[in-house]
Amino acid sequence: MVRPVLPGEIPRFHQLLAAHHWLGPRLFGPVVRHVAVLGGAWVALLGYGSAVLRCTARDRVIGWADADRVDRLPMLAGNQRFCVLPGSRRPHLASAVLARSLARLPADYLRFRNQIVLAVETFTDPARHTGACYAAAGFACAGSTRGYARRAGGSGCAFHGQVKRCWLREVAPGGLAALGAPVPSGLFTPPPPAVWLDLSRDQVASLRACLDDDRPGRAAGRARRPGADRRLCGRVRPGGAAGVRCPLVAAGRRLRSAVGDQLPPVPARPARRPAGPHAHGWPMLTRPSGRARCSARCR
Repeated sequence: MVRPVLPGEIPRFHQLLAAHHWLGPRLFGPVVRHVAVLGGAWVALLGYGSAVLRCTARDRVIGWADADRVDRLPMLAGNQRFCVLPGSRRPHLASAVLARSLARLPADYLRFRNQIVLAVETFTDPARHTGACYAAAGFACAGSTRGYARRAGGSGCAFHGQVKRCWLREVAPGGLAALGAPVPSGLFTPPPPAVWLDLSRDQVASLRACLDDDRPGRAAGRARRPGADRRLCGRVRPGGAAGVRCPLVAAGRRLRSAVGDQLPPVPARPARRPAGPHAHGWPMLTRPSGRARCSARCR
């Protein structure tokens, strides 16, 4: 299990990082700390913070302009620390912990820092690590740095000669492409907050009865589809010239009429990015189809 570090556990988190990580416990920026727990014991520590201000390899892959980079950099989190504690090493533990941590990272940043995160970057030292656990967790190597670091106080850069590899992974579908897009994306808008409905026992019973009575196929004795109770479908199924509206929509309308204005408005579904060579933010060259080549020759 991977969970956020509680406020009372931060001293222990720092103590373990100082003892077992070669960079120490210092984190910078809006920090989110995760701990992996297995059998009641801490097995791994993760620390997230700000992304670096400039990295040529990373900026080339994302493709953002300098002005957009300054504005959108907070939506790129930096995995500044990752430490698997001694005595708990086992096959595939590092990549499994990374995957679980990244799966909950956007929600934790929105909860603790009120900040949208679309992608994560990290750096590895080839002299110490191969980065295999990052590759197994879905990271892609964007390239290598040039061996520079910012001076203390942020006044320029200094050459230290330690070339590192830069890794990128999006934590929201289309996150890297949205960061490099010339226009703002709908992913930059935070999701609407969850609304709790104060329903009486009779209203809950009425809703369950509506869903049970109106579910397609229930009269014929078909098996219940998993998850059908948790969504109201607005699709139209074929059934005559005009089609038949899904009965779950009618149940939702009856619920709205029963509870009045307590239900929040249904947010518009964001447009899906078409699947294609640019779906993950990495441009690819595609060969036109035979019909397209023929049309080009016939013009």
